[in-house]
Amino acid sequence: MTKNLALLCALALLAAGCAAMMAGGGKAAPCNSHVCKVQVAVDGACRITVDPEDLPVAADNKNAVIQWDIRGGQFVANGIAFKQDTGNEFHSPSHSPNRITIVDRHEKTGVVYHYGVTVLQGGRACPTLDPTIMN
Repeated sequence: MTKNLALLCALALLAAGCAAMMAGGGKAAPCNSHVCKVQVAVDGACRITVDPEDLPVAADNKNAVIQWDIRGGQFVANGIAFKQDTGNEFHSPSHSPNRITIVDRHEKTGVVYHYGVTVLQGGRACPTLDPTIMN
């Protein structure tokens, strides 16, 4: 009986962990690819979400292109703006209403860069969201 109870408890914990990960409860894995993609969505109430909200870039991923794609709105001219001086860590920005890209030199590790996402929906400015990139 005790063995069955322990097995049931282990299964319940495993199921709960899987459910949390499926619901977005887990952290994003470090981006190892040349293009690190961030999905930006704007809902009907002009609320912005990004996935992943905190983008870790793998330590050896030098000159990765970070690409933001949007649905439900459009980026403003400076739709991705870093909150602090990045010391030229990010360069070569490219902008269109539906996609912004920037190159991450990734010369500094262990640094968290906060940035703002600013978009329009139907010509109306939405409240800015403040996610991060973690080098």
